Amino acid sequence: MNERITSALLSLSVLFFACQAPDAPTSEVQQVPPAAAEPVPAVIVTVRYQCQPGMGDSFLATSEPLLAEVRKEPHFMSISVLRDQNDPDRIVFHERWADKDYYLGAHGSTPHLGAFMEAAMPLLAGPPEIVLWDRHSELTRP
Repeated sequence: MNERITSALLSLSVLFFACQAPDAPTSEVQQVPPAAAEPVPAVIVTVRYQCQPGMGDSFLATSEPLLAEVRKEPHFMSISVLRDQNDPDRIVFHERWADKDYYLGAHGSTPHLGAFMEAAMPLLAGPPEIVLWDRHSELTRP
């Protein structure tokens, strides 16, 4: 083995062992939970909208009042509004809800959702595609 590689490996080994806690076994990995773990959503929902050609901006403007009201709903956690980089008329809502039954029941009959669908439907090329997801896993930056 090359002397430079051997020297580098030896230096890394010394550094690694020097950084270990003196009373912690080096073969044990210590797991540290995140300081403020975010609650796990009961359901994740994607709603995919395909707008009529050239109607993406109008659709997004129409969604603003809806999003303002949805934030006030119980069990709401978050919504990310995503726009396709290659098709500005394709928009996805990525929603996180703490209660699946609420989402499937009361949320669907709110006046703001009804008003949004009435205003948005003429802007769409077809009905939205709604998919409910269970979270399998989530990777975050360490």
